[in-house]
Amino acid sequence: MVSTGERPVIVRDDTPNSMTKGRNLALPVTILECPSMKILSVRFYRKGKVSTEILGKNLDKELKKKIKNKKILIHLSILYGLLLFLHQLRQVSSLLE
Repeated sequence: MVSTGERPVIVRDDTPNSMTKGRNLALPVTILECPSMKILSVRFYRKGKVSTEILGKNLDKELKKKIKNKKILIHLSILYGLLLFLHQLRQVSSLLE
């Protein structure tokens, strides 16, 4: 994966009780260039904690060859969740600067 740059995007704030509710905000986004990906799992969060995790049942033949143990799938999914969390922290810290 290669970071090709940062750009601002305009989004409408629909957060309830927000001081900027209904207003357009400019937020920074990182543009990534990466090869095509295959979904291994999907994880949903509620109030900062994992509420649901769905591991792929019909894995691609190539993935099955590389990952033979379901525990490895769970560890990879946890790692992915941590990476997303770190990315969100980075975005929040850049907004606070």
